[in-house]
Amino acid sequence: MRIHRSVALAALVAGALLLTGCTAQDQGEERSTPTATPTPVPIVAGDGSLHLMTVLDMAGKTADVSQARVAGVELAVRELNEQGGVLGAPVVVVHRSTTADAAAIVKELTDRSIDVVLWAAKGDIPEEIAAVGGATTVVRIGQADWKPDEAFSARLQSADPGAKPLIGGGEAYDTTMRVALAATVADNDSGSAVADAITAVSSGTFSCVSFGECAAALADDATIVYAGVTGTGGLAQATPEPEPSPTKSKKK
Repeated sequence: MRIHRSVALAALVAGALLLTGCTAQDQGEERSTPTATPTPVPIVAGDGSLHLMTVLDMAGKTADVSQARVAGVELAVRELNEQGGVLGAPVVVVHRSTTADAAAIVKELTDRSIDVVLWAAKGDIPEEIAAVGGATTVVRIGQADWKPDEAFSARLQSADPGAKPLIGGGEAYDTTMRVALAATVADNDSGSAVADAITAVSSGTFSCVSFGECAAALADDATIVYAGVTGTGGLAQATPEPEPSPTKSKKK
C-alpha cells in the first residue's frame, strides 16, 4: 500500500508541476507584445501634370545660393517642357521663401496641387509642411558643392541673368531632373509616387546625363543612374576618402 501511495503522490506532484509550467508559459505568452508590421504608404494617383514648388531662403545668409538654385530649377523646367514635359504634360513650378507662413504654404500646396516641394539640403522643414504627405512630398536639393563650368553657367544665367554666384544651381537642376525621371518611372506625377520611385533613378546600372537620354533608356526597360551635370545627380556628395601615402622602401 505504501508503494501505491508513493506512486500516486509522485504522480500528483508531477501533474501539479506540469500544470504550473503550462500556466507560467501561458502567462508569458500573454505578456509578450507582437511585432507590428509597418503599413506601406499608399501611392496616390496623380492629376497628369507635375507641379513643383521651391521653398528656399531668399532673404537670409544663403539668399545668393538660393537664387542660383531657383535658376537651376527654372532651367530644368524650361528644358523639360521644350522636350514635351513629363508624362505628356508641361511641368509647372512656383517659388516661395522660407520666410513665408508655413500654414499659408500648406494651403497653397493643396490649392495649386503641388506634387513636390524642393527644399534646401540643410535646414529644418516645418512640421506642417513635412506632415502633408499623400499627394505631396518634400525632396531636398543636394549640397552646393559643384562649381558650374562656363557652358552650364551660361545656361543658368539664361534662366536668371542676375544669379551670382552660380554655386547651387547645378544641384537644383539635377534634383529637378531626378524628380521628373522618378515621375516617369512611376508613370505617376503624385508626390507619393515620386517619393517611392526617386531612389530607382539613382541606383540602376545605366549611367545617363540628361533627361532625354535617361528617358530613352527607361523606355528600353533599362535601370538608370542619373548622373546629370554635376556627376552626382544633385545628390549630396560623399566626403572622399584620403589617398594612401606612398610606401617608402627602406634603404639597406
